[in-house]
Amino acid sequence: MRLFEAIENQPIFRELAAAVASGGYPAGVFGSTPFVASLLAAVYARRQQTVVIALFANDGEASRAAEDLSRLGFDAEAFISRDIVLIDVESVSHEAEQARLLTLGRLLRGGCEVVCASADAGMQPVIPRRQLSEKAFSVKLGETLPIGTLTARLLAAGFVRVSEVEASGQFAVRGGIVDIFPCTSDTPVRLDYFGDTVEEMFRIDAATQRRSVSIAEVFLSPARETLIPPALADTIRKAAAGAPEKLKSIYLRDAELLQSGGEPPTGDRYMPFLWEKCETLFDFLPDAPVFVCSAAEVQERAKNGLLCGEQELSALVEGGLLSRGHYRFFLPKPLPAERVSAYFEAFTRDVGARLSTVLSLRGCTELRWGGDSRQLREDARGYQEENYQVAVLAGTRRAARNMCDDLLREGLTAAVTTDVIVQPDCISVTHLSLNRGFLIPAFGICVISTTRHEQLSASSRSYRKSGRGIGSLSDISKGDYVVHASHGIGVYAGIKTIDFHGVVKDYITINYKGGDVLYVPVTQLDQVSQYVAPSEQKEPPIARLNSGEWQKTRQSVYRSARDMAKELIQLYARREKEQGVRFPEDDDWQRDFELRFAYSETDDQMRSIGEVKQDMERSRPMDRLLCGDVGVGKTEVAMRAAFKCVDGGYQCALLVPTTILAWQHYQSFLERFDGFPVRIAMLSRFSTPLQVKEAVKGIRDGSVDIAIGTHRLLQKDIQFKKLGLLIVDEEQRFGVAHKEKLKQAAAGVDVLTLSATPIPRTLSMALSGIRDMSVIEQAPQGRQPVQTYVVEYDDSLIGDAIRRELARGGQVYYLHNHVEDIESCAERLRRLAPDAHIEIAHGKMDEASLSRVWARLLGGECDILVCTTIIETGVDVPNCNTLIVENADAMGLSQLYQLRGRVGRSSRRAYAYFTFRRDKVLTEVATKRLSAIRDFTDFGSGYKIAMRDLQIRGAGNFLNASQSGHMHAVGYDMYIKILEDAINDEKGVARPAVPECLVDITVDAHLPESYISDPAVRIEMYKRVAAVNSEESAADAADEFRDRFGTLPDSVDDLIAVALIRTAAERLGFYEVKSRGDSVCLYCERLDADLIRRYTRTGLRPIRVEPKGRCCIIADLNGERATVVLRRLLAALEQLKSEAAAPPAQPPLKQR
Repeated sequence: MRLFEAIENQPIFRELAAAVASGGYPAGVFGSTPFVASLLAAVYARRQQTVVIALFANDGEASRAAEDLSRLGFDAEAFISRDIVLIDVESVSHEAEQARLLTLGRLLRGGCEVVCASADAGMQPVIPRRQLSEKAFSVKLGETLPIGTLTARLLAAGFVRVSEVEASGQFAVRGGIVDIFPCTSDTPVRLDYFGDTVEEMFRIDAATQRRSVSIAEVFLSPARETLIPPALADTIRKAAAGAPEKLKSIYLRDAELLQSGGEPPTGDRYMPFLWEKCETLFDFLPDAPVFVCSAAEVQERAKNGLLCGEQELSALVEGGLLSRGHYRFFLPKPLPAERVSAYFEAFTRDVGARLSTVLSLRGCTELRWGGDSRQLREDARGYQEENYQVAVLAGTRRAARNMCDDLLREGLTAAVTTDVIVQPDCISVTHLSLNRGFLIPAFGICVISTTRHEQLSASSRSYRKSGRGIGSLSDISKGDYVVHASHGIGVYAGIKTIDFHGVVKDYITINYKGGDVLYVPVTQLDQVSQYVAPSEQKEPPIARLNSGEWQKTRQSVYRSARDMAKELIQLYARREKEQGVRFPEDDDWQRDFELRFAYSETDDQMRSIGEVKQDMERSRPMDRLLCGDVGVGKTEVAMRAAFKCVDGGYQCALLVPTTILAWQHYQSFLERFDGFPVRIAMLSRFSTPLQVKEAVKGIRDGSVDIAIGTHRLLQKDIQFKKLGLLIVDEEQRFGVAHKEKLKQAAAGVDVLTLSATPIPRTLSMALSGIRDMSVIEQAPQGRQPVQTYVVEYDDSLIGDAIRRELARGGQVYYLHNHVEDIESCAERLRRLAPDAHIEIAHGKMDEASLSRVWARLLGGECDILVCTTIIETGVDVPNCNTLIVENADAMGLSQLYQLRGRVGRSSRRAYAYFTFRRDKVLTEVATKRLSAIRDFTDFGSGYKIAMRDLQIRGAGNFLNASQSGHMHAVGYDMYIKILEDAINDEKGVARPAVPECLVDITVDAHLPESYISDPAVRIEMYKRVAAVNSEESAADAADEFRDRFGTLPDSVDDLIAVALIRTAAERLGFYEVKSRGDSVCLYCERLDADLIRRYTRTGLRPIRVEPKGRCCIIADLNGERATVVLRRLLAALEQLKSEAAAPPAQPPLKQR
């Protein structure tokens, strides 16, 4: 019997259902857990064919319940709270708002059974149902909907028009193609028009912008809850007349912004102007029964929410930032007791309401399986002996089969099922899983679950090494510096279209020193890259055309790169040649260790684990970079590698940058390795002299299996008896000198490097193929993105943020990065939060004092920690979920990202406020950094952050810092090319002698503005065409143009053909292809007489040869297009050349 049916048939449930359906006083159900309450809500919703609101104490509980109910086959959605922003902010992330809109959109279409909402979310205003239905709409395949009408509706629904869609709430229009990223979907969609009709509709990949699967309909809900039409400007201007002075200036400014086509910094402020009354989720679903899943906690949370709301809004009114008339509108609304159909509680107590009936589930409990299969078998047998109907959720299909076999061997009756089945005398084992199992004594139902989840929609991501890289021109604009391979650094001046005797072509215009101008044909765009260098302040040296300056600079850089190439080759050749440790394949101990992991591995995590193990089982020493977001499970990958090392009879060293991090890892390893015969030691300033002495002795004699430490591990007295694996955590924190020591010490030893934001030097090595790289990008279960604000510093804002966090029982990191006046900063915060206990931490404190501060923070005795960037690699404090950073514009992007990773390490919503001084004008670099940190809020952004950091601050040198001057002279992209040439020359690898070929034929080969209007996208696509080098890549480029921009104009077809002609001509040794009257000429340094002789015998198009002067081959067009003639001719010559180069076929052996 399925779980739904088993519950539905229970007498207690039928009694509950009858009480709820009667509409009288609420029922009281005691002995429950929050999840069991939501499960009963889901069963009731399906039975009655209605929607039920299940109310939880916080967002995390609501999200996990919705996730588990979905895994059990119910249509469940989470409805979480969001920040109502009533002050000016520079920027804010919108993940929570878009998650709410996704849920509201599903409710609007009637596709949901249970809404799992938090108390805070239930008390907040939501967009009224009528307004949402007016702004939401569907687009169907074959529908007639003019693009102009669609564009107007999208703009009215809060969507932002961009050149390429990358995030929810964006859309792009290119001719007859419209790309939209709905808030109700994880992927964008593409609408391909024929006239005014939607002829085709596809989902597309946001990374590649290519179409994937076709769909028949897309539902588009608004991209924002507050949609402010320009017509509201007059209403706002009228309201300014009676507003306080501060608010009046804000109203007048926002009215001007709206009239000029702009958008106010926050739209939430104008909710009262847009909506007749404040509505909540309960108004949105007026007939939905409400099940309060943990009555005492929900009521307490609602009470605190009302109190905090009153304090925050009163402060805004007193500060002149909120109208008194709007105070009540924004005040959190009490939960409507008259709507509650059932209260659920763990213990029998007064729920503050008269109850129609009281039911008992006799003490439900949560069940978690820690991975110990022996313990599971004993538990399952015990529950079955107590007459429970038992189901085991193993997490994966393979685990389900193995578990079923184990149970059968124990003499128990068990069967593998595809659904959660509960039946007497037989244990059902399924591949599903939940965040928690449960026991319902009143129903005799027991569900034991692992937390390992088989992905609901398994989607494995591939990380391409190509694509938009450091030298990409995708973000270039006029005035930016660029590098031409042959002519040097100049200033980009845009795309110039030149009509020469009726032939239209586009050229990249580059200005050089002394007024020189270079026009680069777009077919040679691969010769141009964006200038990126380590120094953000110094102006690059602009070259003069044909002066020889650039060639001298390149030669100087080449000589230096050649020296460095020797070091690179020696280092990595030594690793390639040396025989490292070849670890054995996994045994039972390893499998048992991995089964005890309490959480679910993501697909990315499993792939990374597999790659690390594969490296360890080879004889070549491993050198792998594991790039994963903060908190996604890099440490578990490292632990499994460490266990494999110890299991194979070797020692493992874990090197970390700070004493605090060493202590945290030591505690984590002790807990994870508990029950296994593994000795773990720590070497840091937290260790006593006796502990250090014993650890050093144990490392030397081999009795210490895993040594965890700071730079102390690199000192001369540390001699490992049998080191097999070195793990380096927070790699970006180590200096060059320490890394030099590591490289020398680790020759022949497997090296695993962990980093959330690898410094660009390391990332560029990985991308260049010098090191192997694994990336973990998928979010861990139950974690939410950090709500990020970029805002001018304001005492009232900071005070509100602190009070909000403390009111929910949390703690705050306040980052003030100046030790000199950190005490006065703490004093200022004491005035803002007089009841808070404030501690100070910075790098100049001694270890004993610092450790006491961390202990108090972990113990919950400290409410606010005022600190420097020492927390960047600090101990995890799951209860710290608000981060405030002063002068964030002065910090590096990777540093900001690491700091934000200190919060949000639990299921609770976290907040990060990156502030800058009031009225300060931000530099261009600071603006880019703060925009990036706001945009990259998803998990897995560490990899993207490092890529963006490369573009902002360059990559430095692979081995030391001496090369930054050379990189400044030529730019990152050219530096890497020169270095690659130097490495190949040092290895003795001959460079292919391929001449650069100029193609100048009378065809219109360009991307018309009418086809691609956005200059940045045109540059990107020109770069795409310049990379065409075969018939296959030409077909793929044409397909991409057709997919993204519509039917190819002739000029685009010819552009791709010219690119193909250019690369084919280069391979054959031609340096110029040119039109001459009604013929085309192909110029080369030396004619291949044998090749021409072979061609003339084929009987194909006749050609003439001019061997004197400039050697060339001439082909008449005879009315055909030049591109067609050239492609046929070059294809034939290449075929003949390859046939001539092929070894002669061996004659068949004669049989005797």
